[in-house]
Amino acid sequence: MKKLLGAALAAMIATGAAAQEDYPNRAITILVPFAPGGVVDLASRTIGEGLSRRLGQEVIVHFRCMSGKLPET
Repeated sequence: MKKLLGAALAAMIATGAAAQEDYPNRAITILVPFAPGGVVDLASRTIGEGLSRRLGQEVIVHFRCMSGKLPET
C-alpha cells in the first residue's frame, strides 16, 4: 500500500512539474501613478531595468498621472 501511494505521489509531482511553463512568459508592465520625471521616474526605471536583467523578460514602465483617481483596467 505504501509503495502504491508513493508511486502515485511521484507521478503527480512529475506531471505537475512538466506542465509548468517558465514564469513570466510575456512582458511585465509596471504602472506608475505619477507623471514622468523626478525621483519616482528614476526609481521605477531602475527597478524595471533590474527586473528585466534578473528575469530575462521585457519590463515596461508605464506612467499614468491619475490625479487621485482609481486606475483604469
